[in-house]
Amino acid sequence: MKIKFVDIGLIIVAFLVLANSAFAQGDKKDKTSTRIRTNVLVVNEKNEPVNDVAPSEIKVFENGVEQRASVMKLDGGLDLALVIDNTGSVRKQMDTIVKIGKALVDTLRPSDQATVIRFVGRDAITQEAAWTNERSTLNTTLDDLFVEGGRSAVNDAVYLAASELIKRAPMAENRRYAIVLISDGEDRDSFYSESDLLKLIEGTPVQVFPITLSMDLPKGVWDWEPDRRTVGEVSKFVNRIAFFSGGTSYILGRGSSPDDISNALKYLTSELQAQYLVSYHATNTGDRNKVRNLSVTVADGPKGEKRKAIVKRSVVMIKR
Repeated sequence: MKIKFVDIGLIIVAFLVLANSAFAQGDKKDKTSTRIRTNVLVVNEKNEPVNDVAPSEIKVFENGVEQRASVMKLDGGLDLALVIDNTGSVRKQMDTIVKIGKALVDTLRPSDQATVIRFVGRDAITQEAAWTNERSTLNTTLDDLFVEGGRSAVNDAVYLAASELIKRAPMAENRRYAIVLISDGEDRDSFYSESDLLKLIEGTPVQVFPITLSMDLPKGVWDWEPDRRTVGEVSKFVNRIAFFSGGTSYILGRGSSPDDISNALKYLTSELQAQYLVSYHATNTGDRNKVRNLSVTVADGPKGEKRKAIVKRSVVMIKR
């Protein structure tokens, strides 16, 4: 069933208040720190997920220093919105985009659900598949996607997908809510600005994971192309929406190989299936755009079973 998003200028408030207050309770901001969120997958010696770890058994370290972190258990399944660019600028990458979407569909577990949102311009954003766990339905939807002309509305597509996920969040406990944006990342005609998007998603349960195929983006633009975005501008944009939502940005530029895509999908899958979300307030935030090395330890099981925590190795602090 295809659903067209309408009233692009409508800002939905009521459910945002509920979701934000529930998620951010006890996680107050201050002016000297920035909140870091990251996903932690805990496995046993056979690399099988372990779900009986108490939050107090997980310790988070930044640059070797233990942080006062809150740990949220998210083992109730995944709601995944695949937000897929169908504009002419990704025509050469369309086969790769569909393959990436199908690879993610193949990782869905029985408790997971997904939807496919197709976008071109601000007036062409549609939910191509209703929420489902049926891989065949989702794969057929991906096969049916097609490129058409239009000025891409990346911000609007992510904004509307995030609004849908935020609306779903109060319906179930301990679920993970994620957007995977598969696009070249070049926004050319959105109603919503990047600032609008960040205001919507920050502090909510929704995490954004851009997979950016930037191979064909220009390094510079001419004065008569004011709506074009350079590869540098796009990289900053996708990194920001990932950072402030607690997601991770995967940029595949010129020279990227099939192995690079496979590795990105492997790391992304480990995040989407992670049972824990940790957050802490990083200090020393004057030292921006610097790499913060992350590590996580987890206590042994009640019978001495060894456990391992899988977390991304580092995070780069980003200015607001």
